[in-house]
Amino acid sequence: MKKLLLVIGVFLCSWEINAVVVPEIWYCPDSLVSLQQEDSISWTDEYTIFTVVRSLNDSVAECLWSFAENDTVSAAVLTKGVYTPATGKLLSRNPHDFSRWCVYAYHSGIYADSTKRRTLRTGEQIVYVDSVTTDTLHAQVEIEEMAYFHGNVPKLVSDAFQTYLALKYGVTLDYAPYISQLGDTLWHPEYDEAFYHRVQGIGNDTICDWSGYVSRSKEDAFFCIRTDSLSPNEYILVGDNGGSLEWHSEADNKRVVERGWRMRQYVVQPKASTLVLRLSALEEADSLHLLLTDAENNTLQTLMPDSIVHDSLCFFTLNRTEPLLHFQLQGVLPPQAYKSPSQTSTESEENIFFDANNQMIVISGYPENQVFTLYLHDSVGKCLASVSSLNPIDVKLFPSMVSYIEIMADNQTVGAITIPIIIY
Repeated sequence: MKKLLLVIGVFLCSWEINAVVVPEIWYCPDSLVSLQQEDSISWTDEYTIFTVVRSLNDSVAECLWSFAENDTVSAAVLTKGVYTPATGKLLSRNPHDFSRWCVYAYHSGIYADSTKRRTLRTGEQIVYVDSVTTDTLHAQVEIEEMAYFHGNVPKLVSDAFQTYLALKYGVTLDYAPYISQLGDTLWHPEYDEAFYHRVQGIGNDTICDWSGYVSRSKEDAFFCIRTDSLSPNEYILVGDNGGSLEWHSEADNKRVVERGWRMRQYVVQPKASTLVLRLSALEEADSLHLLLTDAENNTLQTLMPDSIVHDSLCFFTLNRTEPLLHFQLQGVLPPQAYKSPSQTSTESEENIFFDANNQMIVISGYPENQVFTLYLHDSVGKCLASVSSLNPIDVKLFPSMVSYIEIMADNQTVGAITIPIIIY
């Protein structure tokens, strides 16, 4: 719904007193289906606009918005500069990059005649070169949302509004801080510098009337995060380190995705959240698990998927209370690297021995009461289940299709072993 909000007073919040924070004109998604908008504005000598926008033709200067006096365009802001009747199109030496989606904040003075009727316009505009010659300000742009503020906007209000837009649409701010409506820093360009890629999040912003329980991303993020509920001014944000989604091999038959993620939680009570991964973005996506570490990279937990839907989506449930988490996607060697089930001998880690006569796995170097976590895989690498066991491990208790077993202790990898498919 288009919000045409006349500023008739002040909006008081806990951290910015006597601040005008309500936009005079607020175009929301359903009002921007057509960019051809025009609304009257009150007289002002400066203004601020926040918008989520990208250009569909970055090779030329496209019109973002314009101002008209008595139906004649008096000024316009372009993707590569500005327009005025006196100068025509004045291009910037270092224009902003609008080829990708961005949260664009713009503050400027405005030269207008207070006696004339003034309007804010979006979309293509016809302008006069002289009294008989016209030109066109083309507007091949996409805009998700735009808010026009009369006058200047206090810094904290500006930061919070940009944060609202960035999280609502999944557009990473250009190394600007993410600030909540209470003034809390949610994501910081210094402390989170290595993870300022594909930042997305969920939150409950009562000032901007936004409650997002499933994250969005216009930057092709690998997954989304979701939860059932968030209290006012609660947020969960995730960003990645810019790595690729390709695998590289580590010890113990492990594979690790090069991209790593950081999560920050700003919640009063712990919230269960779910990561939904797009398996189509990965190669060899069988037998996945998620390694969770703390701020010092100490291992906290290894998560197996809750479920996999049609080999396209993978679900992990997080129930951690730490305000900061790192996580990384791991897997086992691809199926072609497994030992053939027909082999009479079985190779394993040096500390893991398979007793073929008794159908037992014996692990050396651990106390008798050590509890091991076993991830059971079939012959094509699909994880069937995870179970706990003491040493030695009786494999006769496992389903006959089990071909490969990963073994972990205290959230650390012990090793892996291939066993015959048919267990007697």
